[in-house]
Amino acid sequence: MTKRSLYAAFLALIMAASPVLATPEQQPNIILILADDLGVETINSYGGESYPTPELDRIASEGMRFENAHAQPLCTPSRVKLMTGKHNFRNYQHFMYLDPSETTFAHSLKRAGYRTMISGKWQLVDNGVDDIEGMLPQHSGFDDYFLWQVRRDNAGSRYWGPRISDNGELTHYPDEKFGPDLFNRQVTDYIKKASELPFFIYYTMTLPHLPLVTTPDSLDAVSKEEQFSGMVAYMDKLVGQVKNAVVEQGIAENTVILFIGDNGTDRRITSLRDGIEVAGGKGKTSDNGSHVPFIAWWPNTINPAQIDHNLINLSDFFPTLMELAGIDMPAGHPKDGISLVDVFKGTRSAPLRSEQFIHYNPQWMQWPARYAFDAQWKLYEGGELYNTSRDTEEKTNLMNTNLDKEASDARDRLNQKLASIPGGPVPFWPTAPQKVYVMAAVIVLGMMAVLALIFLTLHRRLRH
Repeated sequence: MTKRSLYAAFLALIMAASPVLATPEQQPNIILILADDLGVETINSYGGESYPTPELDRIASEGMRFENAHAQPLCTPSRVKLMTGKHNFRNYQHFMYLDPSETTFAHSLKRAGYRTMISGKWQLVDNGVDDIEGMLPQHSGFDDYFLWQVRRDNAGSRYWGPRISDNGELTHYPDEKFGPDLFNRQVTDYIKKASELPFFIYYTMTLPHLPLVTTPDSLDAVSKEEQFSGMVAYMDKLVGQVKNAVVEQGIAENTVILFIGDNGTDRRITSLRDGIEVAGGKGKTSDNGSHVPFIAWWPNTINPAQIDHNLINLSDFFPTLMELAGIDMPAGHPKDGISLVDVFKGTRSAPLRSEQFIHYNPQWMQWPARYAFDAQWKLYEGGELYNTSRDTEEKTNLMNTNLDKEASDARDRLNQKLASIPGGPVPFWPTAPQKVYVMAAVIVLGMMAVLALIFLTLHRRLRH
């Protein structure tokens, strides 16, 4: 064997033992769109009847709609989980905070050769109560950012007359400018200026989060219902513009668009789904709090009009993006999620998982919980069992009733899932930053002092 053949054999051996990296030609562009406070009941293709969503319905008809996708019930817990691919018990510390030492999906994709940008909502540095300094956008793995509320004290409006940080330069736009239009234009312009390198866009929409506002298409909306309907419709329109920009640029077949909600709809909103009124469940651990739309679009890879029933968790997105990029998960990552790439391609026959798990302790005056569930049953760590296919509001705890075999088997299976996950238990009551308790104590003591003063004054008057 010659020296050249020996070298070739050695090189082949080294390459076979090394992680396989996709070439730039193989790496698809990735656009991850996160809607703000959007439960599954708001989208027509999921049975929603209250709001027009033709663009998302069209994207679903051209791609894959996931029936059983669940986020955390509140925004920051969802965003931390989504960006790091980890269950909340591993790295969630404060509301509106992301630990600066964490590795985000943008860090990993940038190292894989992607140009990275984020547009929309940040809200991961500070909450105005805790003395904390979370991850700044410029340290999060994104080459470019165009964001509302990098810091809480300079947040301003996200809608009309918004304040937006453009790569660190804060601009207060005129009142006639609508924030969602600006965020969306940043995304579509980025797509149109795409170079030969693959890009990753994380589009964290501000719509349809309250406060209720009019949009450029619903300026005459007056009632709560009209305004929220206009906000959902405008969100849908903007998503359609992003997809159209991809098509017009001629890069559709090499671009993946993933659309998902960050938690359930606001509790002040009631919508109609399949003829049934559904109250928004934001912050709650019921189905209405975490069940969100998830739609994937990738022409010539995802077949049209696919409906998937796998149990999807936000932790699945990190490994999905890594596989799309052709790179390994970061060293030491707990790998709480499962890649969805073979689901997209239709090459997976076995279910991703038989049950899901959520650890939820937002530390922001919401009831914490740990629970395991599937498409029909849910078991809480404290022992509550619900048949959520019949009891979506979780009003009837079946644990202390005579369970039939199906319910008993589900309880045992879900209990095994809970027992297999570390990180518990959560508190029995809502928790909040220490300053909140101090402020509450001051308010209570102040009210007691006022009542005591009123009592003493009345007592003196009655004596005289």
